[in-house]
Amino acid sequence: MIRFLTNILTSIYNIFANMLRKLISSPRNRHSDPLSSTSLDLAYLTPNLIVMSTPASTFPKNLWRNPTEDVRRFLNANHGDEWKIWSLRGEANDYLDRDLHDRGSYPPSHIPLLSILSCLRLLSVVEHFGWPDHHPPPFEYIQPLLTSIHNHLLSSDQATAILHCKGTPSPSTHKPNS
Repeated sequence: MIRFLTNILTSIYNIFANMLRKLISSPRNRHSDPLSSTSLDLAYLTPNLIVMSTPASTFPKNLWRNPTEDVRRFLNANHGDEWKIWSLRGEANDYLDRDLHDRGSYPPSHIPLLSILSCLRLLSVVEHFGWPDHHPPPFEYIQPLLTSIHNHLLSSDQATAILHCKGTPSPSTHKPNS
């Protein structure tokens, strides 16, 4: 009986959260992805460059922002383990970097060296180049940011760069042809 009630409440929560996300991101279209069963506020600028609104891990912000679990599921399904996120947000993020950590396969944490390697991989999932909202980036940020993105995209033909700030991406949410 408790499991039945939990399933009903979870379904109601998901319906409400999806409706709220659609209202907040309108009139833009959300990017619906059948491969990962997600609907996110993001836009493909090129097949390997994505912009999105900031993800969130906790209630209530994950009601209207991209939930980190959906972002992670979308990126893993569509871009394997060759994606990396750049946070351009100057304020504190609404997620911890580790919330996006489940990328690809990881070694068992009970083996010390492999655990250290896993942590190093975690450090490379999100890079922070934040500046205050509604302001241009400081000049000293531009070259390191573009170099970091450029180096990642050169690392593999499948490498994908994802940029997010506090706001929302452009109204074009189609995925360009490869």
